Amino acid sequence: MATSSIAVRELPLFPLPEVVLFPGRPLPLHIFEFRYRIMMNTILEEDRRFGVLMVDPATGEIAKVGSCAEVVRCQRLPDDRLKILTIGQPSSTLRPSSS
Repeated sequence: MATSSIAVRELPLFPLPEVVLFPGRPLPLHIFEFRYRIMMNTILEEDRRFGVLMVDPATGEIAKVGSCAEVVRCQRLPDDRLKILTIGQPSSTLRPSSS
């Protein structure tokens, strides 16, 4: 009988309005808000992965399921903004933690 191995880990979350990230698809991002620049600096020092969750712009509601993105390219601009390219990771499902 085959057993499945499910790795569970915490990821920083990046909510984006009307964005759904699919596995294997690119997602270019321009990181300009200070709080997200700090978050990206931490991500780049670690394993370069973070969660992407869609936000409904009409209600502000954050989706309960999202995807994992991996930073594959990063350009730091002179004013500390970042231009990054991410790729959606296969077989990843994000669920907000209950804590």
